[in-house]
Amino acid sequence: MITLVQEPWLASQIDDLTRVVAMACSADVPGTDRLLLLPLAQPEAGIDAAAALAALSALACNAGVHLAGATRWMVGDVARTEGFLIAPDGAILLRVGKTLPDLVAGYGEADVDLGRLRDFPVVVTPFGKIGLLVGEDILSPHLARMTAQVGGEIILNPAVERSDMFFEARQKARASRAYENLCLVLCASPSRAETAELGCERLPSATAAYDPAGLAIAASRGDESFVTLDPDVQSVRRRRNETYANFPVVVRTGLYAGGYSRFAAAEHGPIQSRTAWREEGMRRVAAQPRSSIEGRLDRYDVVLGQMDLMSVHDLGERDAVLDHNVERAIALVRGMARSPSVKLVVFPEFFMQGVVTGRPLDYWLKVSVRIDGPEMAKLQAFARDSSVFVSGMVYEFDPEWPERYFNTAFIIDDSGNLIHRYRKIHGADTGLLSLTTPGNIYTDYVARDGYDALFPVADTKIGKLGTVVCYDMNFPETARELARRGAEVIIHPTSEPHNARRHGWDIGRRTRAFENLAYVISCGTGGQYVAPGDAVPSPAKRGHSKIVRFDGRLEAVADGPGHLPLMGPVDLGSLRHARSDARRNLLVWDEPSAYAAAYAAAGQRGYPLDMWLDTPMREARQGLDVTRKVIRRYFDTGVFTEPEGVPVAEQDMGSMYGAVEKAK
Repeated sequence: MITLVQEPWLASQIDDLTRVVAMACSADVPGTDRLLLLPLAQPEAGIDAAAALAALSALACNAGVHLAGATRWMVGDVARTEGFLIAPDGAILLRVGKTLPDLVAGYGEADVDLGRLRDFPVVVTPFGKIGLLVGEDILSPHLARMTAQVGGEIILNPAVERSDMFFEARQKARASRAYENLCLVLCASPSRAETAELGCERLPSATAAYDPAGLAIAASRGDESFVTLDPDVQSVRRRRNETYANFPVVVRTGLYAGGYSRFAAAEHGPIQSRTAWREEGMRRVAAQPRSSIEGRLDRYDVVLGQMDLMSVHDLGERDAVLDHNVERAIALVRGMARSPSVKLVVFPEFFMQGVVTGRPLDYWLKVSVRIDGPEMAKLQAFARDSSVFVSGMVYEFDPEWPERYFNTAFIIDDSGNLIHRYRKIHGADTGLLSLTTPGNIYTDYVARDGYDALFPVADTKIGKLGTVVCYDMNFPETARELARRGAEVIIHPTSEPHNARRHGWDIGRRTRAFENLAYVISCGTGGQYVAPGDAVPSPAKRGHSKIVRFDGRLEAVADGPGHLPLMGPVDLGSLRHARSDARRNLLVWDEPSAYAAAYAAAGQRGYPLDMWLDTPMREARQGLDVTRKVIRRYFDTGVFTEPEGVPVAEQDMGSMYGAVEKAK
């Protein structure tokens, strides 16, 4: 049994904490393992870490419980914020420093491990493998990812929350961390703060537990003292044994590590005053990438062309189907695009060629288009004639990469010039398509085009624009790399069916916007003519296109599937105002030197790069076969724990990794 405590506590007042622990355990069933997660304690001056830990260990031992939480104390002559997990015998299982500064409650007077190389300890307990992230650290996608990558099944998050314009977004970020890492995230935040000077301050209800679907399985309803749950860690283990959308397994950690290694370790002494933290925040904001474009627009409208589409079932009708889809796409948005306020038009994934699964590589090579071909020329003419930017996704054949096709997002400017091309990083592992991704030809791709070509950002008069495609939205590393290069608007052509995982995708979109202070423009397929003779499209594609503000709020949403245009505003003036506030701008506090080594290590044991460097994937099932083998590797090496009563797929990792080494 796990109890999330909402009662505030002080490290100097163990007697009061003893009463809190006794109350939490009063309904305990004898012989039941219990863990108490305390919120981040109110700051105190001069608390010695060793003495406080000794007192907490004695309390855990006397009560016979696992005790976790976080507080600020003195380590030598430096005030630090650290989290802890203590066993019922008093042994200290985890002691973890905080990495991000105190942004929610206002800059604190304690040092953190900002930019310093950190490890990601995980400990085996009766509840599962536990890791710990203190306060705002859960808002860092990289810190959560690496905690899961070493096996963390439960991430404890002692925190302090306050009501502000990003309060809801932070709760969704916690849910998103659980979803994108297939783990449980448990947050304990105090229901009030008490000081002698100011008395009692009521705080918002933020204590909650989130499951791998991103759903709250237990949550505070007010200012109650405790939230209790009995987490099912076997559900985490079963989910990590599935092939589809197994994000911790298929994330291209090695690809990202190639960029993180370029960042030198941060060099700064301890920061222990609010004034110093404020000055550091101002310095970081001033160092953000700036646009060089004159006459930039601060506000404009975007039109999303959520359309139903035909697919190429017969290669003899390939040109006719592509012409039909492009003409219908343009016709859908042409009227709105004539409005002077509209500057950007976005089409969904597959809008030109449709999608038919189960076809061999030769089929896709013939269906694909060249980025400078006649099909794109029609869109370039529309952009030029309507004076709008146009974005979407196509299956692309590039003569420089024979026998391969890419899932490619593009941007055409309002003069008809192709200014941006992004190739989908994730998706060649789902068993649906045999497409090539940059990670599967990583060495040659980076050697030819450079590392930054993986994450292109176009600097335009309507903002700095980046794109991600469909499945990529589930991997926060990609959106962060775009934002690191200045992206203000992340365009997301997608095609999503109705299923139980849509909740995770939706909170992911809102979290990508919030954690990067960027607009997310997500245009989905609204329907599909499944068979050649269909008179009406199937509503199996869910549509629900949306514009997500930089603070995670929904600006505009299509009500469901269907063939329809959706218009809404992009306010870059407000976005830039928000980015000027370092307490709201998580990006400026992101220093890859803290986690670069961990990503490199994860890349060695995770999904391999260059898997199809010499020989293209010819059938979609080949990607799924690799995923099964990587899952098997995670279980065999003890990173993942096998679920009870569920067999794990057979594996042949020696032959797979031998082929990769040969390809290199």
